[in-house]
Amino acid sequence: MKLRPMTLLSVVVGALICGAALAGHSEAKKLRESGVILPLEKILEKAKQTHSGQVAETELERAGDRYIYIIRIVGDNGVVRDLKYDAQSGEPIREK
Repeated sequence: MKLRPMTLLSVVVGALICGAALAGHSEAKKLRESGVILPLEKILEKAKQTHSGQVAETELERAGDRYIYIIRIVGDNGVVRDLKYDAQSGEPIREK
């Protein structure tokens, strides 16, 4: 079976993305253990104080020299909100 170049490229990119996700988890653990970022649990407590609903997804992103937690909440009314918090200070950044 011969793979087309675009198919092969898709497979390679997919593998790289999966590898990056695994590296991201281990990096987040190291950052949390070294005190660079707050534990996700503390950020979730803050989010739940101001927004009711179910947490659908969480993510840790790097933006320049700072880390940001993104929390996607599906509200009791069905509205989806993306909440952003500074991962070091725990302060909210913005809401969509």
